Amino acid sequence: MPRLQGPDWAVTDLDLSLRNLTFSKDDWQTQEGKLSMNASEFIYGSLHFFDPILNAEFSPQGIALRQFTTRWEGGMVRTSRQLAA
Repeated sequence: MPRLQGPDWAVTDLDLSLRNLTFSKDDWQTQEGKLSMNASEFIYGSLHFFDPILNAEFSPQGIALRQFTTRWEGGMVRTSRQLAA
């Protein structure tokens, strides 16, 4: 299992896709950017998520979280949200 790890985090079997997104001068720029991510597990501090899936769309108006689904030791989380810039 390929694993990326930092001081207080780790991710296993990461599959990440960024499309039509430019990062310049500490900010992102796009008309129709997309982020898709999934992994076998994600650990951040004391949080331990299994099979996280994230799909988001970026625009000049903000970020639309189309899907965030994960399991953790205590159950399951599903959400979507629109975030303004």
